[in-house]
Amino acid sequence: MRAARELFAQQGFDTTSVRQITAQAGANLGAITYHFQSKENLYLHVLESMAEPLYARVAAAVEVSGSPLDKIESFVRAYFEHLLANRELPSLILHEVSLDHPIPLPIRSMIERISRLLAGVIINGQKDGTLAAGDVGLMSMSVVALPVHAVVVRQVAHQIFGRNLNEPAARAEMIAHITAFLRRGLGNPGRNT
Repeated sequence: MRAARELFAQQGFDTTSVRQITAQAGANLGAITYHFQSKENLYLHVLESMAEPLYARVAAAVEVSGSPLDKIESFVRAYFEHLLANRELPSLILHEVSLDHPIPLPIRSMIERISRLLAGVIINGQKDGTLAAGDVGLMSMSVVALPVHAVVVRQVAHQIFGRNLNEPAARAEMIAHITAFLRRGLGNPGRNT
């Protein structure tokens, strides 16, 4: 699974061969067929094994007490840290959502569940007046996009902007920026949020 995750993230599903996976894993060529029946099933297991822990982490994060903006900040912090700790996940997600084919079920399910989770927080904030009015789906996409983008372009952040996200201070600075940006963008300017 670890070898498959690394290779799928680096090369994508189509260009990763069973031979490459088993060679990197130090396994018999028939191991994938024996354990997963096919490369496709292995891929789905890899995606699911990465999607479920992410969802569990962000779902727990929005259970914090506080305002809807506090919950969104907690979500973003958990999401960002999870993506940094699981560096293959953003590449796999972006690869799948950028192709012109149906999104694999584990990724689609994760995105839908996270979207519903965020939509609930946003709707509550719009109802209580702490969050600006707007399209809940687009607002949810924006909340998710910023941490993903920051992790995906971490080499740009490091090489161009001098922020190495492997360093705790740079990570803290990035997450503070993202959460402040989202608070300003999502907050209701007519209310003290």
